[in-house]
Amino acid sequence: AADTCLAMAEASSDAVIVESNSDVVAPTPLSSYPSLAIMVAPGEAYLVEGARLSRALEAIAMSGRPWAAKAMEALELTGHLGRVDLPLLEDPDEGYPPDVISPLVEAVKGRLRKG
Repeated sequence: AADTCLAMAEASSDAVIVESNSDVVAPTPLSSYPSLAIMVAPGEAYLVEGARLSRALEAIAMSGRPWAAKAMEALELTGHLGRVDLPLLEDPDEGYPPDVISPLVEAVKGRLRKG
């Protein structure tokens, strides 16, 4: 059901964001084929090329646990296009100010413009 909704969103949008919990990289089969990914760990975020992430997830799947792939495990296999430090927040509801996330947003925009 989640992949059906994801496919519908992809068909009608220029960009779709899939968020997962518990440090799981791809919460559904279709979400394991992104064009671009932002992987977030405590204190940092990484921009990862989608095809490299897909190949890493395929390699992890060979271990018999494809949907349990953790972000740092996949990141070790993919490398990253960019990294941003994220200060730990006292209150997660406050979010990050623009000066913290702007480098990541600009990197994503640049990659999307390149195709």
